[in-house]
Amino acid sequence: MTSEEAPAPRLTTRQIAGDALALLRQSFDAAWPWWFFLFVLESGNAARVVLMSPPPPAVGHMSPAIAPLTIALTLGLGAISTLLGAFALRAMITGKAERPRLDGGLWGYVGLSFAAQAAWTLITVVSSPLAERAVLLPPGAKPPPELLPEMIGALVGFGVLAFLFARLALWPAAQLMGETSIGPLASWRRMRGAVWPLVAASVLLVLPVALTGGAILITVQTPSLPLASSPVLGVMAALESALELAVMAAIWRARVKSAPLPKPAA
Repeated sequence: MTSEEAPAPRLTTRQIAGDALALLRQSFDAAWPWWFFLFVLESGNAARVVLMSPPPPAVGHMSPAIAPLTIALTLGLGAISTLLGAFALRAMITGKAERPRLDGGLWGYVGLSFAAQAAWTLITVVSSPLAERAVLLPPGAKPPPELLPEMIGALVGFGVLAFLFARLALWPAAQLMGETSIGPLASWRRMRGAVWPLVAASVLLVLPVALTGGAILITVQTPSLPLASSPVLGVMAALESALELAVMAAIWRARVKSAPLPKPAA
């Protein structure tokens, strides 16, 4: 691949979402082992959450601070999930079932993706108490003067991170696929006109699954539905990861490798 880049056509949310679903379906034979491992991992993580989560706080009280051990476990499991997702992403992009290769490109992808995940986790940990403080304000009470600027700052932080992640999205995938000519600057240029369609397609496909999983998690934290629901949560989390990776594969094929979608195995 040369460093010269022809102007890329603008993408639409419908195109990205449609291609992502087609890739997910047509590469299933190549990627299914990694989806299965992700399901096992996420089911175990769901069991951990159900068993270790503290009881809900009394009405009008703040939740306890997130323990450092919980943050460390979340990041550690996230690193393993990223590794499994890397193998799945390769299979979706190539349409081939290959033996896993622990090469430099793989570790470059895992490192960049893990750094992005750590940044997102950090801003989530910082902003969660702010949202809870706003929700717990008594009716008619005046919020503390510092609360609104802090919440605006958190929202701006989420927006900036989402924009940066989308604009640099091709960089980790390029590491994974051995396309060394695509660094952060090349990704920034190639993603022109595709950022908001990428974000919208991700929200369109992933948000319903994430909300369903969150609702199930809230339900199973009651005494009536204990550990037995962990496999259901594992399915939802693995599906969420699969959809996110499928969107990334669709963007890669649209912006880097303009190739037809892989055909399902006969």
